[in-house]
Amino acid sequence: MSLDKKEIPGTDFKELGQLKWPVAVSGYRIIEKPDYSGLPSLEPNKYKWNYIEPFKTPDLYFKLSQTDENNEQAILDFVNEHGALGGDTLVDISNCKETLQHFQLQVRLLRELIDLWYNIYKKKDRSFEELSELEKLNEQLPAKFSHFSILQGAKFKLAHEIVWHLEKNGVYPSMLMNSKADMKPIYSSKTLIGALYLQFYLAFTNRQQLKKCQCGNLFPAYGKRMYCSTKCKNRYVMRERRKK
Repeated sequence: MSLDKKEIPGTDFKELGQLKWPVAVSGYRIIEKPDYSGLPSLEPNKYKWNYIEPFKTPDLYFKLSQTDENNEQAILDFVNEHGALGGDTLVDISNCKETLQHFQLQVRLLRELIDLWYNIYKKKDRSFEELSELEKLNEQLPAKFSHFSILQGAKFKLAHEIVWHLEKNGVYPSMLMNSKADMKPIYSSKTLIGALYLQFYLAFTNRQQLKKCQCGNLFPAYGKRMYCSTKCKNRYVMRERRKK
């Protein structure tokens, strides 16, 4: 539990989560074969930290999913700004460093679930029919879910996966108290990747809508927003100007 000196404002996504996460002041590097794992790993250049609050960065889980996991510079750019993902306990229980393999796997898993979410949102049943894993999943559902269509089975799979990642990555309920001793329910996380799955969970359960950008990236639909990023918007505007 933590004490907040200010009045607690109205609830929104940013106020439902709490985490202060270490980011190396001098950035990170990739060590090819460290003694402790023998696998390429992300490590801080120096063990001196700034602490960020990832829940104050809207849609950070989308930013991770759009990171090119095969581009080492793209990975370093993310980690230098937001820190290691955490959760790679076989390497470092303090969450200060992690294997490159762990980071890459987390990006792929998150991207696959967001793609599934988009297909559910767009109700693209045909795409589900091509996924033998989902068909097998429907066969394995408890008897009370045996009537599920492929689309409903996809929803079940997505919900199950999100909850599993929340549990695995140390997300737990907590409380926030203001100066008047008023209590407010919040969630805390032991890892950055857990915080990102909590963002995902809140967006999914609150029926956040998705759009597909001109570049093919998915992004949360807010108002009249049409592009996944300012950079992408500027690129598209310049392209249209050249056509004229």
